Amino acid sequence: FKFAPILFYENRVKVCNDDGTFCCLADYQVDQYQDQFSLGVFTGYHTKDNVVRDSWYMEMCSVLKCDSKDSATTCTQDQITDYNYLTRSNSVFTFMNISATFSEDTIVYPQALFDNLALADEFVTISEDGVLGVSGEDIPPLVSLTLFGRRYSMDSDLPENFCPAS
Repeated sequence: FKFAPILFYENRVKVCNDDGTFCCLADYQVDQYQDQFSLGVFTGYHTKDNVVRDSWYMEMCSVLKCDSKDSATTCTQDQITDYNYLTRSNSVFTFMNISATFSEDTIVYPQALFDNLALADEFVTISEDGVLGVSGEDIPPLVSLTLFGRRYSMDSDLPENFCPAS
């Protein structure tokens, strides 16, 4: 991931991957900003779990709550094991829209998670051009807002022994 901090006194942030071929944009307005958030962009093979290494090619655009003790440009959310911290938020956005420059053959899956990992579809919109947004009155605190992109055409071949031996 490459991250850019979301600053409460601004209303737009953009971040691109290192070669500039995939970018993510967030437009937002803050009501209550008590947590650190960043906009993250990722392109490449998902290898974190080591179960099916180099198998899933992804393009991701995500607003994430970050560890306030660390840099907003690294976020370090994958190193935090405090479940309460990862699932709770005190920050409310009046609105937030995210969009990204996905490849043409990418299938995009939206996700909006609110405080206590609640789903609240009454606050979520997806425009015809693929912008994921949250807006409305009494929006709950936001934990994350993500566009998960899967480029199935780029996936590696499955290994011959896909299932682990028992």
